Amino acid sequence: MSQEIKKVNDLIQRDMTIDDVDFEKDDETSGTSVSYVYKDESDDINHPSHYSSGDIECIDAMISAFGKEEVAIYCKIAAFKYNWRMGKKAGNSADKDAGKNIWYMTKFRELNGK
Repeated sequence: MSQEIKKVNDLIQRDMTIDDVDFEKDDETSGTSVSYVYKDESDDINHPSHYSSGDIECIDAMISAFGKEEVAIYCKIAAFKYNWRMGKKAGNSADKDAGKNIWYMTKFRELNGK
């Protein structure tokens, strides 16, 4: 298991959300270190503009169309996907994939009332 995946799993176990995390490069190891600081919600992990139509975000439209239970399952699967591909997709950093993993796990817990 990569260091990035271990760190993301650690954050999930502590019930941290994407709002609690800011990813920075660690110069000594060229890996990913995690700082627990507030992150601006205007970034493209929390609220990507390409997933909005007017004031409605895609995830909210999905909940209206399919219900919380099915969207929670989708979020769990999406989190798995981002964990699996972390740092492997061209053009996406491990940091960004880790952030998306945390976002989807946070949304999964929110939809399940946890």
